[in-house]
Amino acid sequence: MALNRLSLIKFIELVLVIACVVLHYNSLESADNLQLFFTSAVFGGYLIIMIGLLLGFFVDTAFGRRTDMYFTVLGGVLFLAAGIMSYNYFSGRLIQTEVSKRGMWKAWAAIINGIIFFVDGVFTFRAE
Repeated sequence: MALNRLSLIKFIELVLVIACVVLHYNSLESADNLQLFFTSAVFGGYLIIMIGLLLGFFVDTAFGRRTDMYFTVLGGVLFLAAGIMSYNYFSGRLIQTEVSKRGMWKAWAAIINGIIFFVDGVFTFRAE
């Protein structure tokens, strides 16, 4: 288990996924049930995936580069979509409550995590 750039990025992704889950729990509002289900599924599903990938890294269990690319690119797309949906819902508020502030933090954390997923995909593709 050598700590390198990819392991640091994976750890940052995990921390941001945990932050998204906590912020999502504290701002459970959405325009419709489908949006709420989508965001919950993305955050919860990728929490499980990232814990599994990180545990596999720590016990030196090799997983394929293609599998990692699949999860990072798909994660980037899903987190960007969830972040944009949350941003569109919480940005139009005239009165900023604590829930709407947490919702905006959730949206920005998801968007930043989506971008980091794409950066991770580039590093994985270059095999650094």
